[in-house]
Amino acid sequence: MAGCRWDERGHSGIRPIAASDGEALREFARSLSFESRYLPFMSAVNELDSDTVERLTKIDHRRDAVLIARVRDSKTDRVVGVARYALEADGRLTS
Repeated sequence: MAGCRWDERGHSGIRPIAASDGEALREFARSLSFESRYLPFMSAVNELDSDTVERLTKIDHRRDAVLIARVRDSKTDRVVGVARYALEADGRLTS
């Protein structure tokens, strides 16, 4: 992954999210428990639809920052975490 800062073993990395992370984000959401999917959306979410994936991956960099953490080994390259920070309309920080 270009722009990703990997650990010293090259096994994990964190970088800004990209539009191309959509399918990996869907797989990550599928791997979460019901509660972990419910909390960010405040509703029962079984699968991320296309509109949600687009909203989560195509961000306004003037107001938002989204970091994605990935782990890779010889068999997989998967998302293990996402952190989102956003400014409210009045400029206050939310997360």
